[in-house]
Amino acid sequence: MTTSQAVIIAVVQGLTEFLPVSSSAHIVLAKTLMRVETPGISWEVVLHLSTLAAILVALRRQVAQTVVGFVRGLRQAIGERAWRRTWKSDPEFRLGWYLIIGTVPAGVAGALFHSAIERLFSNGLAAMAFLFLTGEILWLTRPHSIYGSAGEIRWSDSVIVGLAQACALLPGISRSGSTIAAGVMRGVDRVRAVEFSFLLSIPAIVGAVALDAREILSTPAGQFRTLVLGGLVAGSVGYVALRLLFRLVRQGHLHWFAYYCWVVSVIGFALCWGMGAE
Repeated sequence: MTTSQAVIIAVVQGLTEFLPVSSSAHIVLAKTLMRVETPGISWEVVLHLSTLAAILVALRRQVAQTVVGFVRGLRQAIGERAWRRTWKSDPEFRLGWYLIIGTVPAGVAGALFHSAIERLFSNGLAAMAFLFLTGEILWLTRPHSIYGSAGEIRWSDSVIVGLAQACALLPGISRSGSTIAAGVMRGVDRVRAVEFSFLLSIPAIVGAVALDAREILSTPAGQFRTLVLGGLVAGSVGYVALRLLFRLVRQGHLHWFAYYCWVVSVIGFALCWGMGAE
């Protein structure tokens, strides 16, 4: 993979990782069109790190409040043996537990179906079909997205959003799109649904990086510069995309992305079919 190809893929990754249009489908399509393979697991680790950095910068206030509030609530609940009182009085303590609950479905699904899911990532036709489904999911949010709601996250919402994140392990199913859509359709405030979606992604990203971080050490010297450049580009573009997503969701335009998913899905399906991709 050349430097220019790495930059193109990094831009695609940065934009589509945060916008609800499925980064996996776009990466599959980009690699099919350019007939290039990314340099193994080390590339995935760098992109995960850049994604994590963009989220931590964009949501730094929410992340800090959640971590501090959860630790404070945990100390109070354990020290004073006041679990019920702390649960009722401390929203950040509840949010911390909701994030833990929401992380479980994807963790279980990833452990049970890792090999099957991995094989699908080499199937361009499957990714385009799932991308079309992402468009359908986004379109279903239309009435909720336009008129909005002021609801807060509840434990049942965290379960549903967590299940949506598990489904997004499939290539073409947008993680941000499916989780935000699940929250919005459950009556959660639009902006709050976006915040919860990306806070929920942090444990998954940290886990993925922790498992494969050692691969960075085995990266050939000639590829290291490309990896760093790709990570910087993806992180910078991703930050801009995340801020844009907040603005569009706040304005009630989440369902607009359905049109884009449908168009790219149909075009991508035709291209993959014509180029002989599976």
